[in-house]
Amino acid sequence: MIDKKISELFELSDNSERQMWENAVIVFDSSALLNFYDIPKDSRKEIYKTFRGSLKDRLMLTGHIQFEYLKNRKKTISEPLKNNGKDISYYSIEKHYLMNINKEYKSINSSISEIKKLMNEVNSATKKSDRHPHLPEDIFSSFKIDLDKFSQDINQFDEHRLKFETKIKEHIKSIRNEITDLESKDDVLDAINTYFILGVDHEYSEKLKLANEASKRYLNSIPPGYLDNNKDGLQKYGDFYIWDQIIDYALKNRKSVIFICDDLKDDWCVQEKNNRNRISYPRPELSKEFFEKTGYRFWMYSLSQWPFYSNKYLNTELNVDNFTFQPEYIDTSIVNTIDVAKKYLNLLNEKDYNHNIPPSILNLVLKNLEHFSFSTLRKIQTNLTSQLNLLEKDKRLLQAKKDFEENIADREKIQENLNELDMDIMETYENITYLQSHLEFDDLPF
Repeated sequence: MIDKKISELFELSDNSERQMWENAVIVFDSSALLNFYDIPKDSRKEIYKTFRGSLKDRLMLTGHIQFEYLKNRKKTISEPLKNNGKDISYYSIEKHYLMNINKEYKSINSSISEIKKLMNEVNSATKKSDRHPHLPEDIFSSFKIDLDKFSQDINQFDEHRLKFETKIKEHIKSIRNEITDLESKDDVLDAINTYFILGVDHEYSEKLKLANEASKRYLNSIPPGYLDNNKDGLQKYGDFYIWDQIIDYALKNRKSVIFICDDLKDDWCVQEKNNRNRISYPRPELSKEFFEKTGYRFWMYSLSQWPFYSNKYLNTELNVDNFTFQPEYIDTSIVNTIDVAKKYLNLLNEKDYNHNIPPSILNLVLKNLEHFSFSTLRKIQTNLTSQLNLLEKDKRLLQAKKDFEENIADREKIQENLNELDMDIMETYENITYLQSHLEFDDLPF
């Protein structure tokens, strides 16, 4: 039988994972700490409650993590206000999106004016009833009423647009003030100083000694940090300094370590195949090295994963939505499993589609989700997602069939109308021919 200690280098059992969350020291990398600034301030206050509650005396920062955090702190705080090239930013909202909304509104007004101009030209040219082209005045009067009403609606819309623009600008202003205040009243920095055990960084001479060891590891692609080998000076060895300090702390304090990190590179962890923003497990070499040197376990999560596991094992009530920094991020948690399952059941209720999962079984699974391990939840959601995709495809095909049938009916109706129009044209043509053959010039009154 395979040694459990070896198998759990790749996937923790639910019991082992629970023990780690209940007992391990939790180390936040600077990449995760800096992402705290992307979390709303009120939500950060909820996080701090867990720091002084279930995580009290269990949070730790190594010396080099502190160095990296402080080095990038001010730059990160001011980042949301900069023109950083992102598709959506506070800068682009003000300088691009709001301006273009205003531009499009003016374009609508300009189009209305052009429509009125064109309509008046046609109206003026077709007023005389004694020659062609002639169009009845009531056609234009009716359209003018509709156009004037539309123009009034557009003017009313502009009032709402201006209110919308003002609210956005006021909110961005408050965010700008909040971010500016962070530089002098930094609640994240205060929380670190209050709730975290702060380790001591290596002396410079010790860093030089460790750099020699790290360079040999990098040559053989031994994690962590070898993907930073293109950086300048000693900063290329930053990840190895952190690793050495984590091991040293665990050894001295006889603790397993949970490492929360958002610098998700292959020299630290293995990401899930379908989602590179989610850690599947730390590099097995790291878990093995950590265990051999300390006798304890090492595991990793991204900051986006942290609230799910904290809520599961520590009974915290962190809002998971506040930790979703990447648009592609999808967590296979209980929350999302329920969401997929509900979509599946809703589709079944709409139509008796072909399906492989009976609703009765699915409802039973939903009632017992809290008893499943996260690996089992991932399998459940994968299966449900596959079934949901099939049902949605089935729904699209049925809708396409319905649209096609309605289109055929519409085409038949149109053809009937065209046939009637052809008959009217023929009758009109016959009348014109009759008039031409019987009209005598002498009969004219002039």
